[in-house]
Amino acid sequence: MKTVFLNTLLAIILSSALAAQPSISGAWVCPLDKNEGFDNETTIFTEDGYYYSILSYLNGAEYGIGPDIFMGIYEFDGSTLSLYDIKNDTRSSFPVNVLNSRTLQLTDPNTGEQFNYHYQGKGMLDQNQRAAILSWENYRKLGGAWQSSGSILKAIPSLGIIIIRVPGNPDFFRWGHYIVDGNELTLKDISAEEAVFYTGAITEFNQQDFTIVSNGEAEYFQFKGALKLDETETMMINQYMQMNHRLSMGAIDMIDGVQDFIWKRVDEYGNEQH
Repeated sequence: MKTVFLNTLLAIILSSALAAQPSISGAWVCPLDKNEGFDNETTIFTEDGYYYSILSYLNGAEYGIGPDIFMGIYEFDGSTLSLYDIKNDTRSSFPVNVLNSRTLQLTDPNTGEQFNYHYQGKGMLDQNQRAAILSWENYRKLGGAWQSSGSILKAIPSLGIIIIRVPGNPDFFRWGHYIVDGNELTLKDISAEEAVFYTGAITEFNQQDFTIVSNGEAEYFQFKGALKLDETETMMINQYMQMNHRLSMGAIDMIDGVQDFIWKRVDEYGNEQH
């Protein structure tokens, strides 16, 4: 009887402590240093664990600049705010110094700079903001290897590429840039034309499986773990990255008129080889 009473009392105390903890959910605005060209940052924290941040530049609308958008998933334990930016695939944490019904104060752990946010209202996202978060969330979740009865998908979010293979047929190879708009998956040829060769609607998507419906036919995929590229896939990805590097350097050269890097094959003594 005494044990039951103590457990009940402990549950009441814990419940009261949790209820007393202020919620970070809401829309918050932080004025920024206008000498650095910024206006303010508006961040919306939803009750279901998402955030959407808008970084506005000073006179941005007048000059056609910005704003910058960040979005993702957050966790708040009462003292530390942890953010996972699903758009840029980065993680960060901020100590929370002050949180009440009107004020939120964060500290940048790298610089010690403090940011003071002011409460503006409920943490509500509009339809476009929700759709953007869903698109990026699905984009990141696709990372890894997935297999159905007839297909193997290997998604590389850092490059925006999906490789398509067929079980039991090592000669089949196709790949493309992938785009996710809400639940709609689009694959485009890796070519100058970027022609679309596949579209499908993703349904019932979680960390272990998903179903995709294309032209009325459903295909069920199961997660097979992190990426493991074979020799062919590794060679193609390396060629793709080298091509992108050459294109990037070529674009920089066109801008500044200077050819920055010239690579030549040489022997161990530095003599040029042809």
